[in-house]
Amino acid sequence: MASTGIAESPRARRLREGGHWLREQREQRGWTGRHLASLVGITPTQISNYERGKDGIDDERAEGIARALNMNIIDVRRGLGLWLPEGTEATPRPSVAPEDAIRADETLTADQRELLLSMIATLRSQRPVRVGGAPTPPSAPATEQPAVPLFARPDFDPDTWHPAMRDPDGPPLEDWE
Repeated sequence: MASTGIAESPRARRLREGGHWLREQREQRGWTGRHLASLVGITPTQISNYERGKDGIDDERAEGIARALNMNIIDVRRGLGLWLPEGTEATPRPSVAPEDAIRADETLTADQRELLLSMIATLRSQRPVRVGGAPTPPSAPATEQPAVPLFARPDFDPDTWHPAMRDPDGPPLEDWE
């Protein structure tokens, strides 16, 4: 916020911070303001005004945003800086393992679940890598490494991959059809 010499009111700060939270949620999902607006049932201009902290969000609109984001209304109200019922502020959020969330997601097919669980297992079986650096040294002598699926290899390029480019360690192509 540009310094104008005038102190920002608590309401203005809450609207600005709530708008920033809403924009982050939208961008994390890769959505445009127009897409979020269509899900909520309002205009893209209104979403823009919310995100810039220009307009307040009423209870009905917060519920529409919660449905669009597929989030708990309390979490949405908290993110937007809206009033929360007594006792909700101190409620800890339970931690859910990604595997449990995948298993519980009714929108996924059995094949999608299996693929996602397989990807997580593969990622967890690999040695951790330092951000911006080399792999962390193993704590014990290295044993035979599990086969790394093609999509997890550093040289895999999804933009140039074609089904005819078979993974040498994978199943024969006829198993894919």
